[in-house]
Amino acid sequence: MSKTAASIQAERAALATKPFELRQVGAELSPARPTDFSHAHLRLGIDVGSTTVKLAVIDDNDNLVYANY
Repeated sequence: MSKTAASIQAERAALATKPFELRQVGAELSPARPTDFSHAHLRLGIDVGSTTVKLAVIDDNDNLVYANY
């Protein structure tokens, strides 16, 4: 099933108007509900240290959508 431009725009608008709900399991933060990111523009940040790696994924609206330590 393919999405129309209008449905993609409506989905983006809905995400922009409400805070993105994350769930935490250990050091991982991930979406609390299944979410379609196939049309999203996401940014990935990676911090590689001497003993750990941290990463964060942020959407177009600067909402954190995933993080792990």
